[in-house]
Amino acid sequence: MKKIIFIVIFLMITGILPIKAEQYNLDRFLELVERNGQDLKLARQDVKIAGAQKKLAISGALPKISAGAGYMRNPTETYMYFDAGKLSGDSTAGISKIPISRNNEYSANVMLSQTLFSGAVYNAIQAARQYHKLTDLMYDASYQEIITYAKKAFYQTLLLKKVWEVSLASEHNARAIR
Repeated sequence: MKKIIFIVIFLMITGILPIKAEQYNLDRFLELVERNGQDLKLARQDVKIAGAQKKLAISGALPKISAGAGYMRNPTETYMYFDAGKLSGDSTAGISKIPISRNNEYSANVMLSQTLFSGAVYNAIQAARQYHKLTDLMYDASYQEIITYAKKAFYQTLLLKKVWEVSLASEHNARAIR
């Protein structure tokens, strides 16, 4: 990839590769490298992924709330049967029934749970923090490497352009002397 960047810069500066009539200085070129560099885009995505993993690990230690609701339609009634004679002391009363269901039944529940201590959650949070720090360091290293190479390629291209111009002038002078 580094060779491709160098070749494209060389072709743009020498005029072989048509580009807009725009002059590039070092600051403008570095801005374009930062905005359009695929390696930097990948490194930024890695940092975002590490941040998301850190949030996911921390969420394991947060309280969890769950809620539920239910509805049941009872088309037929349900009865509870009991011996009324034993309750009243009258042996002729017989067996009685009492309805125990309603036409519509509703239910609702809410549950709150909190993990007080979990070694797995603690280790996951520590690992996610370390991974996030490592990813930040890797991004910084990639950024510095790419910017350093871009500066080097920019100045090498300027040098090659001057060498090209000197070469053309030297050739022109050699033909003029003949």
